[in-house]
Amino acid sequence: MTCCELLDLICDYTDGYSGPEAIRDLEDHFKVCSSCAALFNTYKKTSHICRKLSKINIPEEVQNRVHIFLKDSINKSNT
Repeated sequence: MTCCELLDLICDYTDGYSGPEAIRDLEDHFKVCSSCAALFNTYKKTSHICRKLSKINIPEEVQNRVHIFLKDSINKSNT
C-alpha cells in the first residue's frame, strides 16, 4: 500500500468501516511508515475532539441570512 492509497482509506478505517483486508493493509503500512502513522494519530485525535465539541447555537437571524444567501446563489447558478 502506498501513502496515497492510505489517504483514500483512512477515514473509513478511523470510523470503523474498513474490511479485514483493508485493516491489515493499513496497519502493516503504519508499521513501516512513520509519517502515515503520525498522520493517522493526528487525524484520530482531531476527529475525537471534534465529536466531543458541543453544537453551537446559531442565532436565527444568521440562519436566515445564510439560507437566503444559499438560495440566491443556487438561483443565480441555474440561470
